[in-house]
Amino acid sequence: MRLGLRSLGFSTALAALVVLGTPSANAVPVGSNGSFGIVPLGTVTATSSSGWEVGPNTTVVTIPSSELVNTTTNAGTYLGNPDNIQVPLGNFATLNYLTFNIPALNTVSTLGTPLTVTIANAASDVMTFTFTSVIATSSGDGALNLYWAGDLTGDTLGAFIEPSAASFSAAFTASNATAVGNVSFSLATPPAAPPPIPEPASIALLGVGTLTLGISRRRKRCGFGRDLRSSTTEAMTPVAMID
Repeated sequence: MRLGLRSLGFSTALAALVVLGTPSANAVPVGSNGSFGIVPLGTVTATSSSGWEVGPNTTVVTIPSSELVNTTTNAGTYLGNPDNIQVPLGNFATLNYLTFNIPALNTVSTLGTPLTVTIANAASDVMTFTFTSVIATSSGDGALNLYWAGDLTGDTLGAFIEPSAASFSAAFTASNATAVGNVSFSLATPPAAPPPIPEPASIALLGVGTLTLGISRRRKRCGFGRDLRSSTTEAMTPVAMID
């Protein structure tokens, strides 16, 4: 089958959120806390095996190479604590790769090559986040979500405690098969909650139980299960129905 490849116009917000303290080269490492957002300068492309580029049949997504910081929580708070990341507007974030192969839906997949996101703060402390697994989910055509799990694994000034659990997620949406889409990214530590994943075994058991109950009730309503060898007189006896 020929895969469709179309360009998606988008705006992208990427937030890095991390837990407490004040970065300092001479201080004891502390938990990091704060947030920032970035916007890739360009377009994103998606490859799909169906008419919808964004959805459960998406196979590959590629983002542009330049990601500019456009939002920040400098002088703000995260989880009730002061922001100590201090990432200036206009800084650039770097991802070690820009093409994402979409795994099977609803399954935790280990990345052959971990995804890294690096960013420098106002103190020129370069922070590195490393993500080693990913989950893809979709609610249908026009929606695709990715959720990477990993850690804050390093900063050049040694200001923060490492490793510190983190998550990186992306939401891709489109109003129709060829419409301009939207892409939003977020990075958080402590990690944001992963997307809910159905449990096939539980769903299957529930379905079987419901089907069995339905068949049982139907058989009783129709008089099935009686001894077919009964006499004609017996067969004409009214059958009790259980509701």
